[in-house]
Amino acid sequence: MVALGLAVSLGLCAWGWQGVPTDRLFVLVPDKIPNPVEVAALAEGILQEVWALWLPQGLATQVPQPFSGTVSPEVIARAREAAGIPATSTGPCYGVVLYDDPEELWQEANWYGIGGLYTPTGFPSDLLDRLGTRAEAAGAPRDWQPWGYLLGYCSAGDCSVLLAHEFTHALQDHVRMALPTEFAPVELDREPRLVVEGMARWTEFALDYGGDFDLRVRGPVAIWLKLGGTLEEVPEFFLYEIGASLFQYLSFTLSPREILGLFSQPQRELLGLPEAGFLDLFRYLYGAEWEEFLAGWREWTQETPPPPGAELVYEERRLGIDLRTALLWPLLPEDKREEIAAIRRAIREGGASQEDLWRADAILRGAWAEPTEELISSLERRSASLQDWARAISGPEAAARVSALWLIRTAEPDQPKRYLVASIEAVNEYLVAPAPSPLENPVSVR
Repeated sequence: MVALGLAVSLGLCAWGWQGVPTDRLFVLVPDKIPNPVEVAALAEGILQEVWALWLPQGLATQVPQPFSGTVSPEVIARAREAAGIPATSTGPCYGVVLYDDPEELWQEANWYGIGGLYTPTGFPSDLLDRLGTRAEAAGAPRDWQPWGYLLGYCSAGDCSVLLAHEFTHALQDHVRMALPTEFAPVELDREPRLVVEGMARWTEFALDYGGDFDLRVRGPVAIWLKLGGTLEEVPEFFLYEIGASLFQYLSFTLSPREILGLFSQPQRELLGLPEAGFLDLFRYLYGAEWEEFLAGWREWTQETPPPPGAELVYEERRLGIDLRTALLWPLLPEDKREEIAAIRRAIREGGASQEDLWRADAILRGAWAEPTEELISSLERRSASLQDWARAISGPEAAARVSALWLIRTAEPDQPKRYLVASIEAVNEYLVAPAPSPLENPVSVR
């Protein structure tokens, strides 16, 4: 990568996009987002914070890379230079694509309901081809070779939480983070995303972007445990929070760099840690067995009563308000979208009531619009994501029922209303997790 300083005067446009380079990034934002240079500077700063949190020398860390053969990297570098092939990057190098319209993000990624995405460039795809073409048209150098792209919905350029989360996934890819497979704790073998997503969610809070940890994570996780939750069956709607709480408790004993060493061979080399199986290495670093760690985590999680509002945080996640909004987005007028977003913000900040949450749920259950061909096509594009989410949240039978929606559309193409009604019902039934509600089953946590 050609090192690029932050170009204050740069605002190159490509089909409605502005490109802004920084030292490590090329940031693409829509024309409508104000102050693109400030957004790019924010992204560069958060990249530095994430690397500094997890790696011994932050961005200056030279992560050991696998090398096989008899030819040294220096010889390869000289050969590339003689052949006119651009040198490979020696430091983090990413494309960042921020959208001011979530629908555009969902269509681009073909994954409805996500807020962000990291995709490495090692596996070419149509998405990467489009992003590369867009970056080049917006001013990225032709010899620019990003390690990956971060995509995310970023309203008005305020996206610190998103960037912290997705840059963590980029770092996981960079340090070749691998989950234990042999003699691994059954909890991690059963649900590896407790590590992958839990680490990314915890990073949001470790860098002070995530808000009140007790309100948004520890308190709701305590409620989940009190309602009978166990790591034998981690619910999709609450997976990130449970993972983040495990990382928080682990961080009381180990530094983030040591935690990463549990899952990254290059990090272990950097820290001088012994090569051992996960359980042996965990015992070496933590000073206790894995089962003792889990017992301590459960006790710590529940030793303090959840703060006011934690039940609403948990229930909003269980009801899938954000996800259902995304899947029903074409049916919701702008004022309803904004009302739901305001309610969700109030819940996350501890300033909402049960009535507010019921209002958001009622809006989604009452979603409706005339079944035009454009609207039906938009719902059809969501069908694959709806099926995947239904399987993850409500199980294979729910996914099978969602897959049957195409029969309605195919058998009765001149009756779009029936397909519309069936789609709305599927979203509002299968994207609500079949788990106990703390509002219907009040709990007290010691």
